[in-house]
Amino acid sequence: MTSRNAEPIAGLPPTLSCAPRNAGELSSELRADLLRVWEWAGLELDDWQYDFLMEAMRQDEEGRWSAMEVGCIVPRQNGKGTIEEARQLGGLFVFGERLQIHTAHEFKTCAEHFLRVKTLIEGSDELFRQVRIIRTGAGEQGIELKSGERLKFLARSRTSGRGFSADTLYFDEAFELPITTVGSVLPTLSARRNPQLWYMSSAPHFDSDTLHALLKRAESSDPGSLFLRAWESDADTRPDDVEAWWRANPAMGIREGGDGEAGIVSIARWEELVIPQPSKLTSITFGLAVDPAGAWSSVGSAGRLPNGDLYVDNVHFEEGTNWVQKYLEELHARKKLPIRIDPSDAAGSFIRPLTDAGVEVIEVDSRAYQQACGELFSAVTDKRIRHIGQACLNRAVSGAGRRDVGKEGGWVWARPGNVDISPLKAATLALSGVAAHRAPRIHSLKPPVQPNPLRS
Repeated sequence: MTSRNAEPIAGLPPTLSCAPRNAGELSSELRADLLRVWEWAGLELDDWQYDFLMEAMRQDEEGRWSAMEVGCIVPRQNGKGTIEEARQLGGLFVFGERLQIHTAHEFKTCAEHFLRVKTLIEGSDELFRQVRIIRTGAGEQGIELKSGERLKFLARSRTSGRGFSADTLYFDEAFELPITTVGSVLPTLSARRNPQLWYMSSAPHFDSDTLHALLKRAESSDPGSLFLRAWESDADTRPDDVEAWWRANPAMGIREGGDGEAGIVSIARWEELVIPQPSKLTSITFGLAVDPAGAWSSVGSAGRLPNGDLYVDNVHFEEGTNWVQKYLEELHARKKLPIRIDPSDAAGSFIRPLTDAGVEVIEVDSRAYQQACGELFSAVTDKRIRHIGQACLNRAVSGAGRRDVGKEGGWVWARPGNVDISPLKAATLALSGVAAHRAPRIHSLKPPVQPNPLRS
């Protein structure tokens, strides 16, 4: 535990951990192969994530997993999804696992994770050339390599995993995982020589019976073949206990270095740009962004004021994603304007449902989004943009960092810590559709110049 008088320490160890006795080691050859695959995919791991993966993938002398069950319990927005992505890429491209199944409680969460893995693979020539097919149909999402390895994505139900003999099975959102569901899918692992079962979750709820059972095993003197790490706070922890924030969030204070410092936009300058709600805007556009964990969603808008200045705001900001589809259908019915979405963002899972519902969607590619990020940043610096001072947008702007992308100097907004920047990203996506401002032609009010008779 850190002292209140000491400097905060990033990447603190878990508050609870257990591991199988006499666990082996992952060979140096496999470690090197994993690092190469992750580098090809552009996957950057925090030290705590890398250490978790290496411990979870220890093997005995026969190449079997030391831990048949793996548990990671950590608050939202710390990077559980990145750990899963890294392990799944390893299963496809290093370990040769014939079938991995990723499950989540909700279809949208499962679809969002699929899009992230798909983007990692498609962004790497070395990995994508090994792919035979990527299936994107609803309920059919999956990746299959030319060599036969498969990774499937399923919304969880009592029967969704039956009929598959999986090498590795992932239970995302394990706080919504009944013990009966675990019992119904465990037989899928029995036919495999070296199976592994992963539980990934934020803190358990009162009725999270599977997670509570795992935690009880982790606290016991003999956890068996379970490897588990949990970062938690006590039930009586005060919300303003900063020490507890660091203790329970291993990513806190780390990502600033990888994604640039938080607050790259001058908040003093940003506050200077507040105006009353404008009565007239032109070139109005809308954007949707969802935070990586699906905890919050934002609909932003942008346009131009009568004097030509840019304008951005947040139209709707709410917890979760369940409200998004209906809200955007109603917004489109009223405004008859398209919704701009980054297909590689967690919001990409809404593209097909919205399109099927008749909502016009514009997919914003990486280059267009990079340009919009740069435009918004420059417009703040040059005082060419205005907003109405909304708390959610102010918070996102003050906490947003910068992540360099590509080889041409491009960059995008990044989330260095636990700040949700979806309001800023939604506004930026909307801004990408605002028509370029053209200065009006200036007509001279002076009479035409007459020739000087003395020079004629």
